[in-house]
Amino acid sequence: METLHINDTTELALVVQTVIAKLVAVHTEGHTPVLALSGELGAGKTTFMQALAETLGVTETVISPTYVIMKRYELSEAHKDMSPFTSLIHMDVYRVDDVAEMEPLRFGEMCTVPKAVVAIEWAERIQSLLPPHTVYMDIKVTGEQTREITFRHHE
Repeated sequence: METLHINDTTELALVVQTVIAKLVAVHTEGHTPVLALSGELGAGKTTFMQALAETLGVTETVISPTYVIMKRYELSEAHKDMSPFTSLIHMDVYRVDDVAEMEPLRFGEMCTVPKAVVAIEWAERIQSLLPPHTVYMDIKVTGEQTREITFRHHE
């Protein structure tokens, strides 16, 4: 387990770089990286996703796909030298009550898309579907602007 402490959003870049390194390592092992984000409402999951998406090369505005559950973004050509990824699949499963609701989305196939990153807000709601190579990131509010970020691997 690894823990980072950030004092405000200006320090988010360090967290993003740490996550990208973890995702690249999973990709290097031959898997589609899956990032499982958890944390209470307002902890900063979507803020983190926006920073991650921007760093990876998403040029669109990123908002949490709470009502559509999933949004796929293609990464800009300008960022191809930064990472091996060509797309970001952003999911928010807050409204998912039963893992069976993930079947129409073909979640299992999504976790095998070459050169994609799958990032899931509220991932604990679909824990049983997450692959063994999932990187878990928990955001804990420790103050008005401060957060504790904990990383772990599949249990």
